[in-house]
Amino acid sequence: MISKEYDFIIDQYDNIDQSEIYKIVNNNRVDLKENWIERFKKDTVSDNEKYISFYYDLKRMRTDPKFKASAPELQSWVYKFISEFPNLLNLSDIKKHAVKKIDISQIRNEIKNFNELRNVLDNTSKGDEAVLDTFNDLKREINKEVEKIFPKTVISNFQESWIRQRNAEHRRTFEIRIDNEINKSHIRSNIVKLQSIIDKFIQLEYLNENQQKQREFFRNNSERAKGYFEGLDLFSKINQNKIKISLDKKVLNWGFNFEIYHENNFPRIALDLYVQTFNQISFGKTENIIPKRLMSYKDARDLFIKKISDDLKAKFNKILNQGSIKVLQGQSR
Repeated sequence: MISKEYDFIIDQYDNIDQSEIYKIVNNNRVDLKENWIERFKKDTVSDNEKYISFYYDLKRMRTDPKFKASAPELQSWVYKFISEFPNLLNLSDIKKHAVKKIDISQIRNEIKNFNELRNVLDNTSKGDEAVLDTFNDLKREINKEVEKIFPKTVISNFQESWIRQRNAEHRRTFEIRIDNEINKSHIRSNIVKLQSIIDKFIQLEYLNENQQKQREFFRNNSERAKGYFEGLDLFSKINQNKIKISLDKKVLNWGFNFEIYHENNFPRIALDLYVQTFNQISFGKTENIIPKRLMSYKDARDLFIKKISDDLKAKFNKILNQGSIKVLQGQSR
């Protein structure tokens, strides 16, 4: 269970520079006269993955101050890292060195080749982790709220698993931006062709002229292989014309929904949640125009928890009597 002392990571996420976390770990590693291999090498080593995941995360944090793209994801990572390596990182150093007075922006991630681009497009783990960490954070906060508003005699009716995850979804939004200075027709044509291949890899969903949902996709493995080889060639041609391709990701919004009900005289809450990541694919020199969040994660979470709290309070007497609880629904975006 993540303790309350880690709450500042949620509260001040936008101001935390994760590259400073890398520096803290690296400086402590040097002071201890340890090298990366000794500290982070896996017990079972393969050519593709020689180190535990913390190592790769830190290397990404070194160049990307917002590598962990959501507050719950960063909080969970810091908690796990400190639990395993308490002599390399602590909360005091994070507060002292990593929390800045201004919002920290994500850097632009330049893609070197099509294989890297395809791997980034296929990899949904960051959004999936954000969904799981968000659910665990909501669960902790709801339990804290229950302890505030109910006496222990009532809390005894709440089983350990009374909060259930019902539906969880990672939604990806993609936008393409192209440098206005790209004016040669053959380069423009190659960009359009490459983007059509990208659309199939991400299974782009759109509305047709009849307002019906349609999806781009490869119909079979041979089509996928053909698209991959065409993508390799097109990416190379675009790069040869000194057009850089980059992909920027940001966790943009959260959506929560809940249902309170009774099962075998025990209260239950079913949670639905989604996490939306915004992805901008850029060709050439373009601005990073990432939509602003409707609200911070903390504000969205606190509003959602208050709605649950208000509904639980309204049903206080019924819970005491272990009567049936009418289904309630609340939503926060």
